[in-house]
Amino acid sequence: MPTSARAFVSTRDGDGLQHERAARASPPSHEIITEVGSDIIEGSEMDAATWVALVGVTVSLIGTGWAIKMSVGAKADAREALELSRRRAGALEQIAKASEPPEMALAVERISEGEFVLRNDGTRTASIIGIDRPDVVRVDGLPEKAELAPAEGIRFRMVTASGSPIPTHLVVHLAGLDDPLALPMSPG
Repeated sequence: MPTSARAFVSTRDGDGLQHERAARASPPSHEIITEVGSDIIEGSEMDAATWVALVGVTVSLIGTGWAIKMSVGAKADAREALELSRRRAGALEQIAKASEPPEMALAVERISEGEFVLRNDGTRTASIIGIDRPDVVRVDGLPEKAELAPAEGIRFRMVTASGSPIPTHLVVHLAGLDDPLALPMSPG
């Protein structure tokens, strides 16, 4: 149980005698605050300029809070938009690379029965340093070595023994490649 200290006030009367009496206990702090608060409210009147200023400050604080919230949201939206644009740019770059013709692309195209074209569909000249001769009766017009510029082709003819099929692949050796290319030959 809390103990309270008593205060005494000493006073002198007209005869010069000292008298002590108990000092008035101070009211609890909440009463003081209430009294002070009510004195302020009752004792002072706020003029129109003060009210306008108070309302202005309140509106300003609310507006500032809203602006901060919106800017945080806008920043997140901007980050999302940036990430999306980066992904789209990457996808467009991949599409562009995929649509570009390769540097080295050889193909064998059948023109007619037994007649073919070895074509360079790439973007740079192909240096053919050897072609494996297919196991057929005869091959006409197919050189052992050749330089094929882009979009250029070599027309050649294969003759097989009667009833024998045309080979499924033509094996070509290119300068700069360790392994030969097995180019599919379209069936007749």
